[in-house]
Amino acid sequence: MKLYSLISAMTRRDRIMSGVQNYTAEPMLWLARAAGLWDEFRGEMGFDELHPLVSQAYYTFERGAAVELLPPVFTEGAAFPRVGPRATW
Repeated sequence: MKLYSLISAMTRRDRIMSGVQNYTAEPMLWLARAAGLWDEFRGEMGFDELHPLVSQAYYTFERGAAVELLPPVFTEGAAFPRVGPRATW
C-alpha cells in the first residue's frame, strides 16, 4: 500500500517517466552492474537520460496520440532502427 500511495502522489508525467525508466534502463541495470559498467553508463553515457526529442514527444503522446501512433511503430518495425544490411550477431 505504501508503494501505491507513493505512485498515486506522483504527477502524471512522473508516473509515465517512471514507467519509461522501468521498461528501458532498468532491464539493463543488473547486467551493467555485473559487468562493472553501470556507473559509466549513467555518468559518461547518460544511459538513463532521455534524449530531448524523446522528452518532447511526451506531450504528443500525453494528448492521446499514442493510440494512433504506436501500433504501426511496433507492427511495422519502425520502432527498431536499422543496424546495417545484415544481422550484427
